[in-house]
Amino acid sequence: MTEISRAAQVANLANEVVSVKDFGAVGDGVTDDTSAIQAALDYVTSITSTIDIHNNTSFAGVTLEGADGVYIINDTIEASNDCAGITLNLTLKAKDTFPDGQPLLKFDSTTELAFHNIKFNLTLDGSHRAAGFLINKYNRCEANITVFGCKHYGTRLGRSATDFKGHEFVMHCFKYGWREWNDPNRIVDRADMNGYALEVFTHDGHFNNTIIYNGDKGILLTQEANTFSVGHIWGVEDQDAGFVIESSAQGPVSINQMYFDGCALQCINPFQLQAEGCIWLTSATSTSSLTSCVIFKCVTNNQVLGKVKISGKVKNGDSSNSLAFVSVDQSSANFNLTSTDNISLDVTTQGLVTSYKDTETLSNYGSTVSGATFTYTGALASVLQTDVKRVVAVTPMLGRFTNWYITEGVSTCTFTSELPYTGSVRITASINKQSGLDT
Repeated sequence: MTEISRAAQVANLANEVVSVKDFGAVGDGVTDDTSAIQAALDYVTSITSTIDIHNNTSFAGVTLEGADGVYIINDTIEASNDCAGITLNLTLKAKDTFPDGQPLLKFDSTTELAFHNIKFNLTLDGSHRAAGFLINKYNRCEANITVFGCKHYGTRLGRSATDFKGHEFVMHCFKYGWREWNDPNRIVDRADMNGYALEVFTHDGHFNNTIIYNGDKGILLTQEANTFSVGHIWGVEDQDAGFVIESSAQGPVSINQMYFDGCALQCINPFQLQAEGCIWLTSATSTSSLTSCVIFKCVTNNQVLGKVKISGKVKNGDSSNSLAFVSVDQSSANFNLTSTDNISLDVTTQGLVTSYKDTETLSNYGSTVSGATFTYTGALASVLQTDVKRVVAVTPMLGRFTNWYITEGVSTCTFTSELPYTGSVRITASINKQSGLDT
């Protein structure tokens, strides 16, 4: 028998559609379809396992169709073969006996770059028991994923922060909620909710249209060379963990046009971070405990706080003066603050309760702070008596400064930090003045 070339194999599989119902799946939202779904996935991965993953550059292979119903499963559906060129259309829901915290769907392997050019169109319902989707050892994959009620994580790229391998993942759309959008209990019932909606332990990811609502935490990112464009994160239980970046790899991370609705962007050992065109709504709920829009946290002594650029807008839902735009957490370790000129903040505010003029800026260079207070007596001091509504940003912040508070004087403006510090600092404070008071 003449051996069929790999190119011919790919051509023969083009446009083939395999239904999970061909393997006995029912998809009525009641019947246990675990065995049928697993058999269907085993089949499509086995027939594409011989495709040359390095030369297959298009989705020319098999489509596994399982999105025409709700398929109940009681255990993880797992790819048993390395494969390439597959499109998966699946709607999976965890049965009430599903192993707690295990993923509904898992693609992992001992082979490097085992899963190549695979397109995932997934709707996953963890029934408040299961985790969502885990993929590791992948190359050039893409996805549209909707996740509801998944514990521990909604989607995870890489096995963990120390055990991961992946290259080029394009997320066209990611949507996560503890309950479905139209569920009337989606906000009030958060029992057993834990974990991040999206965990990214790998490099070279491109994430677009990310919507996360009413979860425990938003996004966890631990590696460089990832970009996030256009998204909305709101209603997360842990407001300091709207978007957490733990990047020790010293490489670039880019965030563009993200809407942080009552939650913070937390940067642990931040370096080469660019967040542009972002919006922070600081009082998304009446019970908001948010104290900072951006948190710089040091966990490694002498870590350089630099090459950070943040721009955007803060929309304040009330007139409280207790919120700092930026806070620095050095409770565990101290930053190396010699390169703070690499920090750039360009953030304006939009008051929702009164009219504001454009932000004006006061600066002080090389002043000495004693007992964690700084008194400004510069050119703008004369208009600071009653005009100051909020200190939007104090940066670069040297020493152990977290949140800054303001005390107005007749011709001075005193800034006070939460932690004591004595030494030289450079302070730039953006100040909003109420309309009409400075004329």
